Amino acid sequence: MDHQKITCHMIFDVKMEDFRRKARFVAGGHKTEVPKTITYASVVSRETVRLALLLASLNDLEVKAADIMNAYITAPVTEKIWCVLGPEFGGDAGKTAIIVRALYGLKSAGAAFRAHLASAMRSMGYESCRADPDLWMKKKTRPEDKFEYYSYILCYVDDILCCDHDASEVMRELGGYFALKPGSVGTPSIYLGAKLSETTLDNGVRAWGMSSSKYVQESVKNCKAHVAEHFKGRYRVPAKAENPFPCGYEPELDVTPELGPEEASYYQSNHAGDKKTRRSRTGYMIFANQGLVQWLSKKQPTVETSVFGAEFVAMKNGMECLRGIRYKLRMMGVPVDYPSYIFGDNMSVVHNTQRPESVLKKKSNSICYHAVREAVAMGECLTGHISTHHNYADLLTKVLSGEKRRRLVGGVLYDIYDEF
Repeated sequence: MDHQKITCHMIFDVKMEDFRRKARFVAGGHKTEVPKTITYASVVSRETVRLALLLASLNDLEVKAADIMNAYITAPVTEKIWCVLGPEFGGDAGKTAIIVRALYGLKSAGAAFRAHLASAMRSMGYESCRADPDLWMKKKTRPEDKFEYYSYILCYVDDILCCDHDASEVMRELGGYFALKPGSVGTPSIYLGAKLSETTLDNGVRAWGMSSSKYVQESVKNCKAHVAEHFKGRYRVPAKAENPFPCGYEPELDVTPELGPEEASYYQSNHAGDKKTRRSRTGYMIFANQGLVQWLSKKQPTVETSVFGAEFVAMKNGMECLRGIRYKLRMMGVPVDYPSYIFGDNMSVVHNTQRPESVLKKKSNSICYHAVREAVAMGECLTGHISTHHNYADLLTKVLSGEKRRRLVGGVLYDIYDEF
């Protein structure tokens, strides 16, 4: 009598990428009581994905991807529910059934699958990273050269990415716990909507690159087909829309393993850039080993009366994000016992963070001032001045054009322009 009755129904859908038809039996979870525990499945962050690819390049590891088939219904249900079978069950229609699997539509289905997946990870000897619970790691030794490293498994619900010296063997072991979709196991070409490929840089270094080109091309192709179908030739898609990269270049994030695991942050602010509210804009880019791993372009919550104050707010925000990345690297098993660099183009701000004898004259900036000064004093980061012509964060705060834009974009994205 402690079970709840629900209704179930069929959902029919068409996949956007290739227009395949799909049918799924789902539960009417909106009719059940809200569980007292967590009800969703957490996912790995994109920042963690970029760091894992960087470490895979540094440690010369294989990268393989896989997709778990019918993910949710592999997990046992945590709710007590039952339903009456419908006509789609043929001779069993009208019978009472107790649901024992986490059907799609149940409030706790996501959490049930996440717990089931975590149990499998622990059985394989992996432990959850403290900085990102959906990054699973295991200390291993490569047999060829006795090199010690951490093997990583990244989980985005049912999308799995593995970085290991023998990633194929890890996927085969995972296949013993879950049925993997046929054809999904192998070197990834797309992950979380982004094109993924291993690239050889001009200096001969192999690096992983991420790009939105495939997503854009698929969107344009689907839009073109939709227009052609509904307007029957009365409207022609412009030729430029057929290929968003007519010169054949695609944006790639450069993760270059040649300078050691060092982090650097570039920050900038556009003082009073909003003509209506006079709020400034914060922009920063954080690089690990010359690879862009995190960035932000956002209006500041307060109105600053000077460029000095706006720059300090931007520096503090970038410093706090950089601190989080340093912590995450440590939790991923990477020793971080050196300061990171923070570059800005405002000399007054840089001097105020470097010199102990400098005095803050504006009390309104004291929180940002002391936060950055504390990070410098403890050796967590070092601040330095850089010319505005070489500050990558300018891309996030100002509308640029011409040679400066080409040069800055060329330093952030790989293989964009012929020359710069």
